[in-house]
Amino acid sequence: MANVENNKCGLIANDLRESFPKEIVFYSSNLLPKEYVQKHHFVYMERWLVPNFTNVSKGDKVIEVKDSFLPTFMKDYTFKYSYIRAPHSGILVRKANYIELKEGNILFELYPNEKSLLEKYPNEIEVSNDDFTRDIVIKGKLYGGNLYGFKIGVILTFESINGSYYILVRSNSTKGKLDKKSSFQMLLNDGTVITLFPASKPVKIFSGCYTVKYKISWENLVSLSLKLFLKWRITTDDGNIVSSGYNCFFPVEDTNDISLDLSYNVFQNFVSLFIAAVKDNVKDYDSNIKVENISCYVYLMVDTANNFYKIGISNRPGYREHTLQSEKPTIELLCAKEYPTRVIAEAIESALHKAFASKRIRGEWFNLSLVDVLSIKETLR
Repeated sequence: MANVENNKCGLIANDLRESFPKEIVFYSSNLLPKEYVQKHHFVYMERWLVPNFTNVSKGDKVIEVKDSFLPTFMKDYTFKYSYIRAPHSGILVRKANYIELKEGNILFELYPNEKSLLEKYPNEIEVSNDDFTRDIVIKGKLYGGNLYGFKIGVILTFESINGSYYILVRSNSTKGKLDKKSSFQMLLNDGTVITLFPASKPVKIFSGCYTVKYKISWENLVSLSLKLFLKWRITTDDGNIVSSGYNCFFPVEDTNDISLDLSYNVFQNFVSLFIAAVKDNVKDYDSNIKVENISCYVYLMVDTANNFYKIGISNRPGYREHTLQSEKPTIELLCAKEYPTRVIAEAIESALHKAFASKRIRGEWFNLSLVDVLSIKETLR
């Protein structure tokens, strides 16, 4: 349970979970100067003084308030203004654009850094079997906390059916009509453009809204997990741009460097979880990828809940640990060794998988003894 304290800055709830430190700031008259509160018993929010997703310092003015709401005929009255200040430094995330200043109402949250914001927008993967075909179906269950997909001007969802991978794009007519020849392009932060082509005809969801299923290769999926997806566009077969936008699932008025980076990382986190689910559940997934000149780590992790061990590879093992912890907090990174290329890392990973094949539980998970763990740690030292 969150620890709640009442101090001169108002009510602050401290979430003490190490993986998700934040402070929730509630409205309290203690947030305003004492002399102002004594003179003005009714106060109203006038406006925000800082944009959403903004770094603020302790003591910064963040909300302007005024003393009362009066009829327009009282023209001679001069409103008296005051300010609510940030009780601590951090990234400010608004509860709403307008908030009734009532004791106990949440005003905003403060996060210590961008990484701590990730868990506010969780990703979750769902694995099932088709009742009729018995195919393994892997889909997103939560996309940055949203059940329906990444809302970035169009709505994106992911699906894997027995080793075939798809991105489903839903668009309405105001964003440009999708057809069976429309390509979907994704711009990555290294300048790479992934171009996807329809695997099905548009399916009408309701009036003016259609979904098209685009097939994506394993190699391109991996690229989305290693690089940042920045922008998208839909083009016709003759090259005309139908629609375009940024990979940002926040309103235009909340778009800034922090919210953009957050969107990029939440999306990348989702793709990493999606790939991990495929590796754990699809026997013959296509791992024949070419990622050259990028160093890569072989790592060993443990799930302390059952003492099973995971032998895998990642460009960022610490970040990989974080993505796994979002689903299961008991997972810990034990060690990792960097290799100059992904090809070499894959060879070491494959050798370790082969050496402990008799102890494999599923996918990259193994039931290892203490001696096994020590020998792997020595290998990755």
